[in-house]
Amino acid sequence: MKVSKEQHDFYWENGYLIVENLVSSDVWTDLLSDLREFHDDNWASVMNPDRPEFLISQCMDKFPKDEKIKEQTEWIKHAFDVSERVRSLMKNEGIVSVLESLYEEDVSALMSHILWKEPGSPYANQWWHPHQDNSYAKNPAGKYFTTNLFFQDAYPENGMINIYPGTHKYGLLPYKPQVSYHENIGAVPGNETIFPEDYDAEAMKTDLRVKSGDFLIMHGNCVHGSYPNKTDKSRALLSASYVTKGAFFEPGPSAQRKEIPLK
Repeated sequence: MKVSKEQHDFYWENGYLIVENLVSSDVWTDLLSDLREFHDDNWASVMNPDRPEFLISQCMDKFPKDEKIKEQTEWIKHAFDVSERVRSLMKNEGIVSVLESLYEEDVSALMSHILWKEPGSPYANQWWHPHQDNSYAKNPAGKYFTTNLFFQDAYPENGMINIYPGTHKYGLLPYKPQVSYHENIGAVPGNETIFPEDYDAEAMKTDLRVKSGDFLIMHGNCVHGSYPNKTDKSRALLSASYVTKGAFFEPGPSAQRKEIPLK
């Protein structure tokens, strides 16, 4: 699937695009069920679940420590299988086609996140400062972007993203660094953007609503934040970041971004 001219123009004018029902639930329903087995006791986000070493190390709370070696081995094999399926989803033909038709270049993946906002968990109450994802990757040419594949309906009340249209046109903006949720469970994460004086952030702030299977693409310089989950409904998504092939990015000490070919 390629984006239409209207979708292409909307993205480059506003810095984001929602493609409805891009990935069929048949592709990810079983994966979501398996991913729910891999979380820590706080339901913190899982960084790079497409890499088994990341998935295993961040989810050791669920490792069957008191079981026999056979059960432990099966758990590890299952983790490798889940990681491979996450990587396959990042390379989904429909996703890659949409991204390459937006940027009119070949693209590569860099990293992934499973972002949980499980009701009743410490992270359900977490919200994010308005921030640019590119404040971490620091690509100077606007070639870095982030995607979210929603596994469940998402709206402001259950922790959906809010966005500031057009902020990508300002390039990489100054910000106030913040600690990550992995460093402090009570932290409000996101490198807090300092908005330009000529941008009315309060007036421009836009709350998004999506259905499960919808796909959100955000320019790396498009400022966005998110709300806490105040409902009894889960909100889970797969976030993945990409660059145009060969573009510069900073790996990051925690994220350990690396270029992942998609073809």
